Amino acid sequence: NIGFNSFEKVPDCFPTFPLLTKLILPGLRMEVFPHWLHEMPKLTTLGLYSNRISQIPFWIGHLNKLKHLTLRKNYLSALP
Repeated sequence: NIGFNSFEKVPDCFPTFPLLTKLILPGLRMEVFPHWLHEMPKLTTLGLYSNRISQIPFWIGHLNKLKHLTLRKNYLSALP
């Protein structure tokens, strides 16, 4: 959990961990899903709450192991 810190955004070069199962990134003022999340096929839990995300990317459905997705307190305007 690296949430609620002073990052202006999550770096594009954020390392991917293909075996990671849980990732919590709240309160980072993200406006879009980080593209590198699709490189983490083992994710079962993803928390992106309290950000500024407005859309869920189509590739979220490719994360077949994902069971828990928390997006509360975002600006969602549409679902894929």
